[in-house]
Amino acid sequence: MKLAFLVSLSAATAIMSGCSEPASPPTFAVSGHVSLNRKPLNEGVIRFISPERSGDVTTTIQNGEYHFDQPSGPTAGDFDVVVTPVTPDLSDAQKAIEAGERDPLQVRAVPAKYQSPGELRATVAPDQENQFDFELRGR
Repeated sequence: MKLAFLVSLSAATAIMSGCSEPASPPTFAVSGHVSLNRKPLNEGVIRFISPERSGDVTTTIQNGEYHFDQPSGPTAGDFDVVVTPVTPDLSDAQKAIEAGERDPLQVRAVPAKYQSPGELRATVAPDQENQFDFELRGR
């Protein structure tokens, strides 16, 4: 009786372990620089978008630099890269308007062509350093 119970328990354990979710693909550290008209982009957001729209990753740009650590980075493959400005909060925008700034919401801080997929691309590879620098050009 005990032997039959142990055999049944072993079989159930083997079946259940076979039903576990598949392992996620490995992710990689990625870093680089983003400049606009040869000057570091002060702040913004950079997004790596996979063609399948699965595994997209996003991080911030500070003083022209961005970094994904290995756990939060993209998987290997080809990506469209999108750079968007950081929109200031309402009080900062109000101060900019009062100071006479032309683009208080920083909408034009990054040209529109870089804010949509298709202009910038990167290929993340398991056997490379995966540093991608992007030089954005204004109008």
